Amino acid sequence: MIRQDFGLGKIELTYSRPSIRGRSVFGTNSLLAPLSKPWRTGANAATRLVTDHALVFGDKELPAGSYSVWTIPSEKGWTMMFNSQANVWGTEYNPAFDVLRVPMQSELIPELVEELTIQVRPAPQGGVLNVIWEKTKASVRFLIK
Repeated sequence: MIRQDFGLGKIELTYSRPSIRGRSVFGTNSLLAPLSKPWRTGANAATRLVTDHALVFGDKELPAGSYSVWTIPSEKGWTMMFNSQANVWGTEYNPAFDVLRVPMQSELIPELVEELTIQVRPAPQGGVLNVIWEKTKASVRFLIK
């Protein structure tokens, strides 16, 4: 669990940390995080985000509340989805309950990250959400409303 206070608000993120263990993580045939398909962004239960203030991603607002967090990894940039079904198993994604979809910037990183790592880093008036695994880092900036 990650808990980050921003002065104006608080975010809690709960997720499971799968390991690579010699497997292929991102790819068309990957069982861990297949390209161009919704991924639970973790293991076991879907990753869950709780925020006590609205978050603004670009020009889109995510109201305060609890959400499951999903991503679609892609070689050209990722998409992050916040879904109103906050407490679901990681294979029960239903896009009809998406509250918000936001683009993420992705980049290759030089070091291998064995266990999935999700970070919430403070930034002026908000923060940055990072998803880091294998040799990939996907990020999205947000503001606290």
